[in-house]
Amino acid sequence: MLLVLVNLTPLSGTAQVLKQDSTKCYNLTELRIIARKLIEGRECNELLKVSNNILENQDTIIVSLQQTIIKQDDRYIKTNHLITMCEAQKVAIQKELKKYKRRLLWTKIGWVTTSVVSVILIVLALLV
Repeated sequence: MLLVLVNLTPLSGTAQVLKQDSTKCYNLTELRIIARKLIEGRECNELLKVSNNILENQDTIIVSLQQTIIKQDDRYIKTNHLITMCEAQKVAIQKELKKYKRRLLWTKIGWVTTSVVSVILIVLALLV
């Protein structure tokens, strides 16, 4: 700030008016106000740059999180599909098992019946 004031101070006393409507002389107080406004403007510009960088970083984070959500949704859908397929297979296997148990039961009944009939026939054959 002092550098700006030192550089601008000599101009205030030695400035000559070449054209009345295009040149204006500033006193020391006005030059200080101008310098302060210039510094404030530069500070605001730097703060704006920092804010823009923060916004860009936040946008990057948001995009990354959105991609993560999309991947998790896809994984959720695939998992639910697998669960549905497993449940369908479980139901089919249970039906097959029930069918095989019935078949086994009837096979056992058939063997028992055949055995009993065979024994009866053998006993009858021996008696005759």
